Formats: sequence, structure tokens, C-alpha cells
Amino acid sequence: MSPTVDPATLATLSPSEGERTSLLSWEPMLPTDAAGRPTAPAGSFIVARHGAPGLSHLRALGDAPLRTLFRGGRVVEEFGSAPPAEYDTVFAFIERPMALYCAACAQPVRDEEFEKLYSELRRRPDSRYQSPLYRYLQAVLRTLLLLRPTSESEFEAVLRRLARSARTFGGGATSTHYFDNALRPLLRG
Repeated sequence: MSPTVDPATLATLSPSEGERTSLLSWEPMLPTDAAGRPTAPAGSFIVARHGAPGLSHLRALGDAPLRTLFRGGRVVEEFGSAPPAEYDTVFAFIERPMALYCAACAQPVRDEEFEKLYSELRRRPDSRYQSPLYRYLQAVLRTLLLLRPTSESEFEAVLRRLARSARTFGGGATSTHYFDNALRPLLRG
């Protein structure tokens, strides 16, 4: 039997109608070790935090496979040169935690690694790869899928676009242009 998210947990996580327009009012927390370095989420859990401080806003998310969380039937083939504006918050929701991860590591992840990461998660969202960044991105995506009804087609299109962005910014084997130009600006606000 596959692990699932308890419906009561999902009900407490789902934003009210007034908050539904702001996916960014939720922020996946970055797990760190005692020295402040990013680590993989403990076990299979990530904690999401509402924008307001306080323990009452913490929610533990289960380890349901990402494929079981797809909702809706919206078909999106490809975003082309620019995704529709309605996806801006989705991209920010995914990319800001990636920027925070790089900042916590005190060194950016290379463009090539981001491209591989996004491509791998698009093809195999429930892979058991153990990289802390990979596991953290899985947790971020799990949070997204719990908060926003997202079809498998939308999920794949978003990750395809993120991989394409990392590839477009890429400037060689050690390039960090994707972090420098796309992710770092998300840390400013």
C-alpha cells in the first residue's frame, strides 16, 4: 500500500478562499544540520510554514508519492518562449526554495546539476535518489501539489521549462548563471 497524505492534514494545509490566490503565502522549510548546512528532509517528511510566524502555522506533510497527488485534467504540452502569467507563482514557489538552498550551502549549484535535477524529477518524480537537494525539491513539489490542483501534464511542463531555463543560462561545466540570474534575485524579496 502506498503512503498517503491524511485527509485531515490536507484539510488543514489547504488555504482558505482568501489565501488561495497566494500560493506564496506558504513556504517549504529548509531542513539543516547543526552547522546550518542543508540536509535531506528527515525521513520522508517536510514541514511547510505559513508566511506568519508561530508554531500554529507549522504542518507536517506525509510522504505520499508525487504521482498520487496529481489532480485535474488540464493538458499543457509546452510553454514555448514564455509560460503564461498564471504560472509565475508556481515557478517562484519552486525556484525560491532552490535559491535558499544554494544560499544556505554558501555556493550555488551548477546549471548542469539543476538541469539534470529538473529533468530527472519530470521523468521519475518518485525516484529514491538520496541527494539532499533532490529530496528537498521533491518535498517542495509535494507541497505544491497539495496546495494547488496540478495535473500530471502541467507538472511535466513546469519541470520541462525549469530544465530548459537552467540549460539556457548554462555557460559551461562550472557555470552558475542560472543561480546568478534566475534564482539569486528571488532572495531579495
